[in-house]
Amino acid sequence: MIFSKQLALICLYFNLSYTYKPIMNFSLDRKTFVFGLGVLAINKVNALQGYYVSNEYKRLINEANKLKAIFDEHKKNINKLPKLSFELKPTKTLEPEYILTYIIKKLESKNEEIKNEGIKTIYNFLSNTNMFKNKPFVFFNNMLKNTKYNILLGNFETYNINKIELNDKNAIYDVKLYTNYKQMLINNIQDDDGIIYIRCLFSKDNNDFWLLDGMFINEMK
Repeated sequence: MIFSKQLALICLYFNLSYTYKPIMNFSLDRKTFVFGLGVLAINKVNALQGYYVSNEYKRLINEANKLKAIFDEHKKNINKLPKLSFELKPTKTLEPEYILTYIIKKLESKNEEIKNEGIKTIYNFLSNTNMFKNKPFVFFNNMLKNTKYNILLGNFETYNINKIELNDKNAIYDVKLYTNYKQMLINNIQDDDGIIYIRCLFSKDNNDFWLLDGMFINEMK
């Protein structure tokens, strides 16, 4: 019915003949007619605006999806790049306490890669007097992981480092590890207080590099 009224209005305005039998009687003057045309025009404009806005929105969504696909592809390529790793090695500027702190912080990590960096650092700083100096790294790595010394590999709760002796050529430090009784039983360490002392011996070589002569569990305390 609404469509028929609109068609009748248009025909009347342009002096066209049109037969219209409304279901309901209504009267229409020219003022109302003109107003009606205005409403029709506004509705059409609104409809067109809605159409263009909807299409613009779809276009923007498509562009956003394309950009996301590009970023995702770049992210995949970045993840394929080899990871950069920093390996601490002996230099004249590195002091024993710094070396030791660096090692323990690496070893206490729950991340296996970081923990392995700590093991590698110990190996890099072994002095010529250390019995493992000329052994392959794989041998040294397995020894550390499969003996009671794996208490160093994050199997402790907290730690502190105490300087025992330091002179121009030699240094002695104790790493005090705090753990629980269960872990001590697993590592076959006889102690009741949950504290383990790792005695660390350093000496300077001919290049004035501080190197590790040894690290051992000090059960004498």
